Amino acid sequence: MARKRRNLPFDAVGSEFDRGISTAVYLRLSAENSGKDDDGMSMENQKKICMDFLQKHDELELYDVYEDNGRSGTDMDRPALNRMLEDIQNGRVKCVIVKDLSRFSRNYLDAGIYLENVFPFLGVRFISIADNFDSFSMDASGAGFMIAMKNLLNAEYAKDISRKINSTFQERQRKCQILPSFGPYGYVKSKSVAYRYEIDEETAPYVKRIFAWTIEGKRWCEIIRLLDGLDAPTPAARKYELGIWHNEKYAVSRWNTKTLNDLLRNPIYTGSIVYGRMPKNLAEGVLKHRTKPDEWLVFPNMHEALVTQEQFDEVQKILDRKSAEMKRKHKVGQKHRAKIIDRFKGRIFCGDCGGKMRFIKAHDTGTGRCRSRYVCARYLDSQNEKCSRHSIPVEEVEWSALNLIKEQRRCIERYEKARVKVGSQLERSFSTEVRSVTESLKSVAKQQESLFEAYVEKRMDAGEYTAKKAPLNDRYDELEAELKELKRRREDCLSVTDGAGVWIRAVRDSRKQSGLTPELVGSMIESVQIFEDGRMEIRLKYVEERKRLEALYGELIEEGGAYV
Repeated sequence: MARKRRNLPFDAVGSEFDRGISTAVYLRLSAENSGKDDDGMSMENQKKICMDFLQKHDELELYDVYEDNGRSGTDMDRPALNRMLEDIQNGRVKCVIVKDLSRFSRNYLDAGIYLENVFPFLGVRFISIADNFDSFSMDASGAGFMIAMKNLLNAEYAKDISRKINSTFQERQRKCQILPSFGPYGYVKSKSVAYRYEIDEETAPYVKRIFAWTIEGKRWCEIIRLLDGLDAPTPAARKYELGIWHNEKYAVSRWNTKTLNDLLRNPIYTGSIVYGRMPKNLAEGVLKHRTKPDEWLVFPNMHEALVTQEQFDEVQKILDRKSAEMKRKHKVGQKHRAKIIDRFKGRIFCGDCGGKMRFIKAHDTGTGRCRSRYVCARYLDSQNEKCSRHSIPVEEVEWSALNLIKEQRRCIERYEKARVKVGSQLERSFSTEVRSVTESLKSVAKQQESLFEAYVEKRMDAGEYTAKKAPLNDRYDELEAELKELKRRREDCLSVTDGAGVWIRAVRDSRKQSGLTPELVGSMIESVQIFEDGRMEIRLKYVEERKRLEALYGELIEEGGAYV
């Protein structure tokens, strides 16, 4: 059934509205209001208001509903918002509806950038129902002033809320009456006692083993290998199993050194509840940051401990020694490592597992030589038995890449010599062929004309005319196709003689750079793959163009009669 057209508040192309503007409904509820039954801001009420608005505007067609539940409006890094912005960038969404501006953002600078610059540039209509704001119908100057004022008020409101929340949180922390949304690895929130943790029987044994292995002196790579051997779920995978996190990527997350360090540094495993390790304060402009232990608020003996205080303290000493040793080594070679550059950043991969190769900076202070290497990152992180270390010296990769680029330059030099020798000769050859085919075309055209005149003057009947005309028409078509192919081949060969290709220009520009720079690598090399058996595959850019020109080059040499 055809959709009923309405009088729109702005001019629009009819065909666009016949199919409906692809529209996103965006909903957001802050962490402090998440789960509360609030008639004004609940997710259900926001959605109902937006869907009612949609039903009254036939020109708008729902694409998707994007919901950020428990997310602050002062931060633009929200999962559903990011997904919506990606759909906008890909052209899937052309209109955004929110209940009010504060649902989109409480940061007036961020909101202003999107509403006054990004969305207009992308041709996206923005509608805030409660604010009676429609970007396609409001006067530009009035809209800009209204947006700025509204967002400024939202920002101040967010700061005021932050002050109240911080005050409430601090009071509840002093009474030990608040916990994060989910328990740390090894624990789950107690179902019988408020604001307390219980042992997670599934993961607690792994926590104990991680502490024990660290005390035994095992390296992190060894611990990761042991955990993988036991099929121990990572903290992210455990949250996915418990239904706390829902993205499937967490189900296949891997153990890494950062996860281990964070776990071993957490005093929660001694039975204590600790507040203030990573505080922030929006109202005071304080971003999230790590604090020292003497700044923490600690409540001991609040739940069953997984390690003793002595074990925890011993592990802290081990970690502190490791950290100090790393800093010492880093400081010793810092001056030399600063000169070491990863010229293949983002372009070098393991040919066996497909993962990235990690750039390991190293400098031999004795010989003064660079000892940096590329090593399979997946192997380093987990000692994955499906892959191996198969590292390669950086110098070897650079030497191979530079020689390959030099070969491209020599190839271009041969092209340039060939163009000088045979360019004009080839042009003459093509011109001769083109003239010959053109003359043949004129001859056939004259024969067709004479045949037609004979038929008009009744010197032949229709049957004879038709019989003689058919081969002439076929011959004319053949000659036209031959002429077209000659011109195409002439243009292709001229692209060689003129040196206008992207690959040729890139190689020419590479001559201006001395040595192997990241810029040179970026302009010439697509990727590098390192294999366990020692093979190295360097894939150059512009492969198809190079192959085409190489084929034409051989043809150019053959037809031009020159050899270089």
